[in-house]
Amino acid sequence: MRRRLRPPAALLLALFLFIQLLPPAAGAGGEYLVAVNEEVLEMTQETMPFWSGGHLYVSSVIFSGSYRSLLGVAYSRPPNKPVVLYSLRSIGTALFFDLETGQAYDGQNNTYHLPAIQRGSYVFFPVDLVASVLGLTYSYTPASPAPLIRIKSDSVKLADDAVFLDAAASRMWDRYNEYIRSLPEEQTPDTTPPTAYTGQRVYLLFTVADTASARSAVDTLTRQEAQATFLLTPEQMEGSGDLIRALAATGQGIALRLTAGEEALSQAERGNELLWQAARVRTRLVWLEGEGGAEGARALLDAGYCLVESRLDMREKPLSSAGRAQGLYQQLAAQNGSDQTVFLGTAQANIVGLGSLLSRLREAKCRVIAYRETL
Repeated sequence: MRRRLRPPAALLLALFLFIQLLPPAAGAGGEYLVAVNEEVLEMTQETMPFWSGGHLYVSSVIFSGSYRSLLGVAYSRPPNKPVVLYSLRSIGTALFFDLETGQAYDGQNNTYHLPAIQRGSYVFFPVDLVASVLGLTYSYTPASPAPLIRIKSDSVKLADDAVFLDAAASRMWDRYNEYIRSLPEEQTPDTTPPTAYTGQRVYLLFTVADTASARSAVDTLTRQEAQATFLLTPEQMEGSGDLIRALAATGQGIALRLTAGEEALSQAERGNELLWQAARVRTRLVWLEGEGGAEGARALLDAGYCLVESRLDMREKPLSSAGRAQGLYQQLAAQNGSDQTVFLGTAQANIVGLGSLLSRLREAKCRVIAYRETL
């Protein structure tokens, strides 16, 4: 029987980190305020940021007009060519997005499997990728009257977001009130506090035995508008670049599957190096296997990693039939709506009944989602 040793303080830290990894909620009407360095941008429905596949997307307007000089990053859309974001301060530093293929690449021909998304006349970009390649930083801060997304360059004057919020409070309210007045009366958002979501959330965990079955599981999850978390060892990552990119592109979670012990932290660092090489993503999520390893677990927690554990271990009863799927569904339904993390074992052993389980959970208004990352 596998055991994980964890001091009470580590449990609290892991819980805190997990909460921080969930995508933040927007305002009551789905609104965000956006700031570029010290400038609070005008709010419009057409340029409102949004989340897709676990990534935050921001409008091309941020890299146009006067804002481009603040950030040192400019937007261009040449005819019949990929759209481009390029540095005004570092020649050759650029990101190209092919809207037809959904691919992106930089000035050194490194490819990224995060698409740009066109909505109306605006193109939206994944801000985490843009920031990492073009030398920017960004932050999300819960605020009133709406959460603030702030994108900063190295020329920012008020780098501390708390200081900026205090200085910009009046301007933020002005922008928000302008936005509300611009809406047609029937579209004015309801500012009544939303009712808390009471449906069950289910987190599925898979290990990977082979690439083909993992890709098949990803296809099934995508068709059912669901996500899971896939546990990969650093050794598996070395030959699974295509799989890693597919997981990242479809919003699946990726956790490092490590052996408990003193080498756990170095294994995690190696795993993140491989993730970055394959898809320009990193993860804080770690699944530890083996006896003991309290010292290694402490080192991981101190380094900012989050240890993943399951409430239900279903490896001995994989979803090998529709009957097995029904049995697991009933087991989840009996938990009175409480959130559940289910370790299903290899994706290969669960292919037959996975679609049936997901369909039942969807009909029951349960959300099957992955642990979310912000790195």
